[in-house]
Amino acid sequence: MAVDAPAAATTASEMSMSRRVGAAWEWTAGAGCWGRVAMAWSSAVAGSAAAAQTAQARSVRVGDRRMAGFSLMIMTNQYQNGKATTARTMLAVSDDLETLLRTRQAERTTQFAGGTTSAWRLCDVASGAPCTVDWYDGAAVAYEKAGATAAPDAALIARALAIPIDHVFVKQRRQQKDRQHGGQYQVVARAQAERTVREQGLRFAVNLSDYLDTGLFLDHRPLRRTVGRLANGRRVLNLFAYTGAFTVHAAAGGARETTTVDLSNTYLRWAEHNLAINQLRGQHRMIKADCLRWLGESRGATYDLIICDPPTFSNSKAMARSWEVGRDQEWLLGRLWTLLAPGGTAWFSTNKQGFTLTAKLPAFTSVEDITAETIDTDFAGTTPHRCWRLRR
Repeated sequence: MAVDAPAAATTASEMSMSRRVGAAWEWTAGAGCWGRVAMAWSSAVAGSAAAAQTAQARSVRVGDRRMAGFSLMIMTNQYQNGKATTARTMLAVSDDLETLLRTRQAERTTQFAGGTTSAWRLCDVASGAPCTVDWYDGAAVAYEKAGATAAPDAALIARALAIPIDHVFVKQRRQQKDRQHGGQYQVVARAQAERTVREQGLRFAVNLSDYLDTGLFLDHRPLRRTVGRLANGRRVLNLFAYTGAFTVHAAAGGARETTTVDLSNTYLRWAEHNLAINQLRGQHRMIKADCLRWLGESRGATYDLIICDPPTFSNSKAMARSWEVGRDQEWLLGRLWTLLAPGGTAWFSTNKQGFTLTAKLPAFTSVEDITAETIDTDFAGTTPHRCWRLRR
């Protein structure tokens, strides 16, 4: 693959440096291996007397060092009239998404060996990839990167993952004028694509084509595992419950009873279906309600475990007022404290960027930021959410 060499240098030293970098990059681009890129670049730089004198000023940045072949930005020092000035040289390389997906799929297959989990993240724009791709047991969902000029290449993704092209579902980021008729992404594929995936031995129904989200938020897998582990004999409340994945894990873990609250009848029926396909019976109550109003009106009942993963913002007509997690968190956490039984645990999670937990907290016995332990290895290098454990 031909790659343009860096711009010509104005001194013999710079010319030597330029030739070394260009030669090193042409060799490594063909190799397609980040490890060789790093070694060759290091070798090229070491051969330049000028660069050696100012090693502390050099840096190499590749969005995420686990990403091979996206872009290489080299900060070099050019000397003019004896003074150092910083120049930025971009060595553009064609996106090697196909190689990345094949590598990641092999890693994930090993990571989740045993067949108890069959849905995971393959790559993420937050760590430098050109699009986000999730795997759902034989199918893939690709989300377009913000500002992208072209949609993810479904044929390339299908080829990399060895699946039919009609098993790839692309969702493009488009501004929506009406929040009630679409969200952050526009769904490209419209043919209904429902399937069942596994997570830690449990089964979950997902729909890859008809909604903005699939029915299972993959980033919360570790927290669902924790809830299932602690649920035995406990009363569990799942707020803003979506399709009830936390409820399923709690029920499978032996919860004495579960209460699942969500505004959508569609999602509550989905949650009931998820319980049914796992043959989980018992006291599992579904409540269709605006969670904020329900929290304000709930009296008497307390719960041993509470999961609260509210939306960042909502102005649904079915809600009494708009909701913004930063603005309304103090009231929300106060209501969680009221509903939490002595000795109980609540988990509060948000994906709002830049969120800061209020200092005006109720009298929880402990408040711990447990974000790191709630992010699995397929999301390493990203922060899809923040999470706190609250105890009373």
